[in-house]
Amino acid sequence: MASVIPSSKGFIVPTVAVRNFRDLAAVMKAARESRDIRQEDLAEELGFPRIALSRLETGKSPLVISRLFRVLRRLGITLTVTYTIPTDPEHE
Repeated sequence: MASVIPSSKGFIVPTVAVRNFRDLAAVMKAARESRDIRQEDLAEELGFPRIALSRLETGKSPLVISRLFRVLRRLGITLTVTYTIPTDPEHE
């Protein structure tokens, strides 16, 4: 479930409940795309191959992350992610 908090400072602030790694992957991709950042550019900036970023954004998680989300679900822990989407390029 997602909600959006409007902001008067040139940003939209979505809040997303993250139930699994695919949910988190979708948030990462949406945040990157909202900033008009290409995968290639972000991967280079972070110092790893673009294919690694692509795998993260499509929800292909390493085993340890899958296990982490299984533990969180079993313990009833809910993660909520909030990020900003610039609505005005001058505010980025």
